[in-house]
Amino acid sequence: MSDTIIIKGKDTADAIKARIAAAIAKLAAREDKIIPKLAVILVGNNPASLIYIKQKQQQAAQVGVETELHHLPENTEFETLLDLIKRLNQDPAVNGIILQLPLPLELKPFTYKAMIAIDSKKDADCFNPKNLGLTFLDRANIVPCTSHGVLQLLDHHDINVEGKHVVIVGTSNLVGKPLALELINRNATVTTCNIHTRNIRNITQTADILVVAIGHAKFFDHTYVNKDCIVIDVGINQLENKSFDQELADQLQAQGEQATAQAYAQANNLILEQALIEVNNRTRKQFTVGDIDFEDMLGNCAMVSKVPGGVGLLTVANLLHNTLILTLLQHKLNFEEFGLQRRYIRDQFDISHK
Repeated sequence: MSDTIIIKGKDTADAIKARIAAAIAKLAAREDKIIPKLAVILVGNNPASLIYIKQKQQQAAQVGVETELHHLPENTEFETLLDLIKRLNQDPAVNGIILQLPLPLELKPFTYKAMIAIDSKKDADCFNPKNLGLTFLDRANIVPCTSHGVLQLLDHHDINVEGKHVVIVGTSNLVGKPLALELINRNATVTTCNIHTRNIRNITQTADILVVAIGHAKFFDHTYVNKDCIVIDVGINQLENKSFDQELADQLQAQGEQATAQAYAQANNLILEQALIEVNNRTRKQFTVGDIDFEDMLGNCAMVSKVPGGVGLLTVANLLHNTLILTLLQHKLNFEEFGLQRRYIRDQFDISHK
């Protein structure tokens, strides 16, 4: 039996969202009834983006954040997108703005211009150069959602990164680079790797903590780590389910999960719990997996995070947390009054959001 501890994100995400919900309840109880609003911009109909936005809207509703979706057609011109961003920047009712990526092919060359057009005071994703610069200086009120989620998972399991050798594979602007900054600010020893890194196993095998975010399904197996390593998987990849059963999927659609599982259990001499797992596995056309070969890691490292159900849950929770923080800053409200701390303010010379 594996003695590897599985790191899950649900408890950490639930704790963050509980703090957000409590703070928003206090905001709503005020005489001016402040309700944080997050504007979401989507260009085109990327299937994955549609799913992600629905998840964000559902979780926002759970904690009391209002969402406003601006869905633009695939053939939208950059100037139209820019005009929308400028309008949202100026709208006092909007506290946070996110631009769902990736943009359609014709707009991809303008991704950076679009991201920096979002006012730093409403930049819920923390992609604006000013906010990233404040992260660099360790003076930020808001931080990049996914990279900070990695640290929150480690914090939740009482893992102190100070003095630890952390190897990050993947140097994207969304994860690798801001995570390296935050780790350095916490006195970790950081090594960053990319697709051009030679003899990468020799490096990853020395890691106390390995973080991978390259978008390559199940690339890293146990040969990349040592037995004491803590492995955090940030990758999200879709794999075709070779065991997909269309007939069983049709039955599930017509009869529901319980009846389908009962029939499957009887036909295959299984207990109901096993049948439910089998039906679930065989009625999905795709599986979501990370960059880690999760099953192969079990028993071969100290701790490993799971995909789905790991860092991804923290990404949405932090997006909502950033929206709340931006709302408090815009209304010049005291953080402590709402059960929050300005953790990233170090001294009286703070320049955040001035």
